[in-house]
Amino acid sequence: MSDRHYNVLFLSNRNAARSIFAEAAMNRIGCERSTGFSAGIRPKEQLDPLVCDILRMAQYPTDGLHPKHWKQFAEADAPPSRFCIHVGRSGGGPASATLARSTSYRGLAISGPGSAVRIGNGVERLRELGQGVAAG
Repeated sequence: MSDRHYNVLFLSNRNAARSIFAEAAMNRIGCERSTGFSAGIRPKEQLDPLVCDILRMAQYPTDGLHPKHWKQFAEADAPPSRFCIHVGRSGGGPASATLARSTSYRGLAISGPGSAVRIGNGVERLRELGQGVAAG
């Protein structure tokens, strides 16, 4: 088994809910193998207050969680992301195109909250991407 560390960027429109949940979950379940980050195409000024309440009730750390602009992750000093997962309907537009120029970029779009079929397909696609990364 590889001891590589992977950074995963979760990209959404507002970076106020879904991508924040994904960042928090990745940082909790990713242990030492991965670190989650999140960003928005047009980020809100602050998180949806319900998001923080839910994360605290589930005993997830909320320190440092705040909306960030995707351009922060396109800068030279940004942490390199191995995967960029778009958790929205639009596909990421210019943000995804810019981030795709990085040699370490892998894209995956998961749209629509609450759809088990979409999420199941997204998980399967992520497995495929992970196998491709491990092989190459």
